[in-house]
Amino acid sequence: MADPGFYHEFQSEVEDSVVGGIIKPQAHWNAKHKPVKLLGYELVEEKSITSGQSSITFNGLNGDVDEEYLLEYKITQAVTGTNSVVYIQLNSNSSGYYSEVTRWWGTSGDAVNYADRFGLTRHGANGQTLYQKGKVELDVKSGLPRFCDASGVSKSPTETVKHIAGGTWGDTSANVTDLIFGVSVGLFTGKLRLWKKLPINED
Repeated sequence: MADPGFYHEFQSEVEDSVVGGIIKPQAHWNAKHKPVKLLGYELVEEKSITSGQSSITFNGLNGDVDEEYLLEYKITQAVTGTNSVVYIQLNSNSSGYYSEVTRWWGTSGDAVNYADRFGLTRHGANGQTLYQKGKVELDVKSGLPRFCDASGVSKSPTETVKHIAGGTWGDTSANVTDLIFGVSVGLFTGKLRLWKKLPINED
C-alpha cells in the first residue's frame, strides 16, 4: 500500500501553477496546511500595444512596498534610425543613471554606456523591422541601490543580436511610482508584463 504521506509531500514539491495572475512555484507546507517560503511574482499589469508607440508608462506603482519588479517584453519595432535603444526610465527621470549595454553578433561585440536611462538593447538600421524580447529585474526600494539587470534578444532582417545590460540609478530616496518603457527611434507594438515579487511567508 502506498504511503499517503509520500504522495502529499511529492505533490507539494512539484506543484507549479498560475492562479489569478500569481506565479506559484514550489511551496512547502506547514502544520496548518498553509504554504510557507513561497517564491514567485504577482502580475501588476499587462499591456497589449496594437498601435505604434514610442513609449508606454506603468503608473500608480509603489516601489517601497513592492521592492522588486520583473518586466517581460516581446515587441515588434519599426526602426527610423540607427542603433535604436530599448530603454527604461524610473519616475519619468532622465538623469543619474549608470547603464551599460553589451551585445554580440557573430564574432563581434561592443558595449555602450548611458546616463539618461537604463538601456536594454541597441540594434537596427533605418527602415528595418526588429523583433525583440527580454526580461528585466529591477530593485526599486528606496534607501538601497536601484539595480537593473536585463537580458534580451533582437532579430533584424540581417542578424540576431544577444544583449546583456545592467546598471544603477543614483536616486535612492524617491519612491518609485512610475516606469517608462520606450524605444529611442521608431515605434513599437507588442506585449509588456510587469510583475512584483511576492513576499516570503515564514510561518
